[in-house]
Amino acid sequence: MFLSDGGNIALTAQNDADTTAKYADLGFGPHDLGALKVTDFEVVDLGKPIPLTDDCFLNK
Repeated sequence: MFLSDGGNIALTAQNDADTTAKYADLGFGPHDLGALKVTDFEVVDLGKPIPLTDDCFLNK
């Protein structure tokens, strides 16, 4: 799993109450991921970032 979060809270989850995609459909209960801690993850160096250009946003 890759986790990318730019916020100030290290681990967050989106409530599925207002979506058609439900965690239960994936086999998750409401507290199944509650035991996860920030220290359960490791930082993976993916190398130098690729700079965005105008080409990234054009439909080709």
